Amino acid sequence: MQTARENMKRWTICLVSISLAIYVCFAILASPPSEFDGRCDYYTEKLNGGLKEYQGQKFMVKLCGEDRHHGWFSDGNDEIWLEVFNEKGDLLAKRTFFIHWDVYFDRKIEYHPDHLSYIDDSSDKIKKLSMPPTTIDWIRARIPLLD
Repeated sequence: MQTARENMKRWTICLVSISLAIYVCFAILASPPSEFDGRCDYYTEKLNGGLKEYQGQKFMVKLCGEDRHHGWFSDGNDEIWLEVFNEKGDLLAKRTFFIHWDVYFDRKIEYHPDHLSYIDDSSDKIKKLSMPPTTIDWIRARIPLLD
């Protein structure tokens, strides 16, 4: 007969496996397709992105988005992907936030000596991203659904 410890181990492995499979499915569904354009030039210019310098290093702040004003899931918000790259083009940080243009028509990224800030209309909070991005930001940029 199996002991309680072996049963518990089997259930734990099963639960972790199922949780991981569900997470992977959500991550795949939540990420935009690779051919997604996202009007990056438009959003980068409109939201004050572009080439920035922090502590003698140059960074590219790229903003892409999806207009969600039309269609089945219309909520008036644009979904924005903020990405920070180093001079070599390596992704250092990634965040997702929402802008409701009808309510706040002049949302721009603000740059401070040690961070940049933006307002996420999904939570009505000012969010910050350390500049230059930290190791934790680099890790978050590579794990889907953590941005």
